[in-house]
Amino acid sequence: MDGLDFLFSLYSLLLGLAVAHAMTGFADSWVDRTRTALGASTILLGLLILLRAAGQWTSFWDGRGGLAMDPWKVLVCLGMALPYIFIARVMFPRTDAGYASIDDYYLENRRALMTALLIPTCVS
Repeated sequence: MDGLDFLFSLYSLLLGLAVAHAMTGFADSWVDRTRTALGASTILLGLLILLRAAGQWTSFWDGRGGLAMDPWKVLVCLGMALPYIFIARVMFPRTDAGYASIDDYYLENRRALMTALLIPTCVS
C-alpha cells in the first residue's frame, strides 16, 4: 500500500463519516417526528451533502493518477472533508432544543451552514 492509498482511505473515511452523520440525523428526526416536524430545507441540505460528498470522492478518484502523498495533500483533504462532517452534525437541532420545526432551526443557522458548505469548494 502506497501513500496515495492511505490518503484515499483517510479521505473516504472522513466523507463516510459525513454521510453517516447526515443519515443518523435523518433517522433521529424520523423517530422524533411527532414533536419536531422535518422541513424541506433540511431534507434538501442533507441531499446536497450526500451529492457533494459523492462528487468530492469521485473527483478525488478521477485525479488519483496525478496525486502524490505529502503533508500538504493531507491538509487539503482535511479542508475538503471536515466541513461536510461539521454540517452533517449541526444541521439537525438537539432533541431537547424545543424547535417546532427543523426548518426553524435551519433558518436560524443557515449562514454558518452555507459558509461551511463553501469551504470545500474554495479549497478544491
